[in-house]
Amino acid sequence: MVGDIGANSSLFPIPASDVRERPWEDAARSSSSGTIQGSASAFASFLSPTQERQTPEEAARRAAEEFVSISMVQPILSSLRETEDAAAPFAPGDAERRFRPMLDAEIARRIVQREDYALVNEVARRMLERMGGAAEAQAGQAGKELDRHA
Repeated sequence: MVGDIGANSSLFPIPASDVRERPWEDAARSSSSGTIQGSASAFASFLSPTQERQTPEEAARRAAEEFVSISMVQPILSSLRETEDAAAPFAPGDAERRFRPMLDAEIARRIVQREDYALVNEVARRMLERMGGAAEAQAGQAGKELDRHA
């Protein structure tokens, strides 16, 4: 039964384009030396397909969504749950009280992803501006270093 779980399993529907057969073996083959650096590059090559698919705009949008959900929406949900005073049979149990923060975090994340919040757009735009400014400053610094060595 365990061997049946994979790319074609109905439990985990993964698009065939995202699936590589045993990617850890590819990473191990790419690491010809047994050094730490070879292992690190093998690990990086194992992770690289996931990281390469995300543009800076997508990364900024995702980070902005996470920021807004954690800092704005989740505290509102938490405060709403704290004011809940249900009667004994309907009161939250110990397990519900323990897992409530995780549920609030997931609900907040889904709320922010489903809606087109102007705040998320603005945070993402500012992140992109700062990343662009940092990249320009870094490129300018590298150019100065090249001029100084020439």
